Amino acid sequence: MAVSTLIGARVVAAADESVPVWVTADAVRAGDEVADVDLVPGRALLTDGASATTYLGTGTEPAGVFDRDLEAGELVPAGALEAPGAQTRTDVPLSVEVGAAPVNLAVGDVVDVWVVPTDDTAVRPSAAQRVLRGVPVTVAGEVDALGSAGRQVVVRLAETRSARLLGDVLGAIGNGRVVLVRVGG
Repeated sequence: MAVSTLIGARVVAAADESVPVWVTADAVRAGDEVADVDLVPGRALLTDGASATTYLGTGTEPAGVFDRDLEAGELVPAGALEAPGAQTRTDVPLSVEVGAAPVNLAVGDVVDVWVVPTDDTAVRPSAAQRVLRGVPVTVAGEVDALGSAGRQVVVRLAETRSARLLGDVLGAIGNGRVVLVRVGG
């Protein structure tokens, strides 16, 4: 009896640590309106340093546009929605060679974008240049199993940074090999 009481107490305590959150019923694409997407309430047991603000709680009526792709059954991150009429987004496509990004790079990861000069573009040996700092990945294409030399990755610039940086970023990318370094948690 004491063992079952202890187990029951732990189950109730674990249930008390979960929070109500929105979950995608079907896959969601970046740019989808919340009104056109089926979200269902779910519960999340927060571990690994996650807080109640990590995911979109059911106490919030979701509105706006998704800023990233989400799989069916995925918890909706709190930062995954842009407010209606929010800033214009600038998505930058990158061709990334095999070995130039983490193999498990995923949508939502935050990366620094570096350009490493190729042998024929190098002004001096190993003059790598960080061209973007702390940008979110919105598309993390898969490496082609047929032997493709890389994959397509898209990162998003905040509106305040996009106009100022875009020309410099594109110029630098054209002069070397793109390397993505995951940063943060």
